[in-house]
Amino acid sequence: MMDSYDNELERLQAEEFDTNQPPKRSLKDYILSHQDIIKKDIPPVEYLLAQWLPLQSLGMVYAKPAVGKSWFCMALVVAIAMAYKRFLGWSINKQVRSLYVDGEMSLSDIKERFLKLSPTGLDQIDILASEDMFLEGQPLSLDRPDHQEWFHQLLDDLEKDGRKPQVIVFDNLSTLRNSTNENDNSETQRLVSWLVSLRARGFTVLVVHHAGKNGDQRGASILTVPMNYVVKLTKPDSDRPVREGETRFEVSFDKMRARQPRPYEFSAFIGPDEAGVFQLTFNPTETNIEARYRLLRLIGKRGIQTYREMAQEIDVGHSSIGNYLAKLMTEGLLEGQRSDPKISSEGWHLLYDFWPDEFVYNEQYTFVQSDDVPF
Repeated sequence: MMDSYDNELERLQAEEFDTNQPPKRSLKDYILSHQDIIKKDIPPVEYLLAQWLPLQSLGMVYAKPAVGKSWFCMALVVAIAMAYKRFLGWSINKQVRSLYVDGEMSLSDIKERFLKLSPTGLDQIDILASEDMFLEGQPLSLDRPDHQEWFHQLLDDLEKDGRKPQVIVFDNLSTLRNSTNENDNSETQRLVSWLVSLRARGFTVLVVHHAGKNGDQRGASILTVPMNYVVKLTKPDSDRPVREGETRFEVSFDKMRARQPRPYEFSAFIGPDEAGVFQLTFNPTETNIEARYRLLRLIGKRGIQTYREMAQEIDVGHSSIGNYLAKLMTEGLLEGQRSDPKISSEGWHLLYDFWPDEFVYNEQYTFVQSDDVPF
């Protein structure tokens, strides 16, 4: 069963909440002084995917129909379940269980897609498909308080069975809610509050949503307010032909709280490899990666050289090097004196994410160079 905190949180989110009843605790009980905050032992944010997918977070992936948002999310949970080294260039830091809640596809379509991504069954992924619930006349509606309680009970049952997920994907909001007006902020607030309550329980929640005709996320503006991140997928403008069975899209971030993922925008595609297994991949070229990050790579491998030497290595004008160094220091990727900067821990993280074959980390999570790789 949920603990008292979860029960209290659910009570506050319930539609039938009696506003005449006084709170059990005074707001003063929750006050922390500035000194309290500074002294409080708060663990650092743990990232499931380096740079943008924190554990115990709430985020969104949205796109127009048939762009590839379901493929993106399915490939993500498979990559996490199989403990792949990377997902689209971002290192995977932890293998966790996922619960994939689908409100649109048939069971046969879900099976076909997951088989393409992983021909063998994965114990780390549970799937809740709406087809059977529709047939029994009770499709899941995430904005109904009774169905929210229903879902909380499912999470409790999974935990008892030793199958508690850390990641929950809802695909997609349009088919998993019962709203008569998705543009109404007051109607959407009930759903938003419940999603926040899942994050408060420690879950990593990813919702899939549709884009409107203008390309922005559809529905009430309040929906993205509590989000830690918002990922947008769009069809590329390129006329490059798409191979049979392949889906190609552009990936960008509309919102990212606390830190900015790199690369910020890039192209990705999903399609079969030589063995016929579908992979979500991208090929970051030097034009995808901004020059200052290539400069950081050079410093990581060879140390500081003259401006002219470094400019020649990364193919930029030597007058730009000073500005790049200043930006890297502002971003916290370099530290110390500008005349002799050192790569920070965050800088080593970035280098490992971009070039994992060139930079490795040891068991103490301090980053060291691997054997020299031709630059």
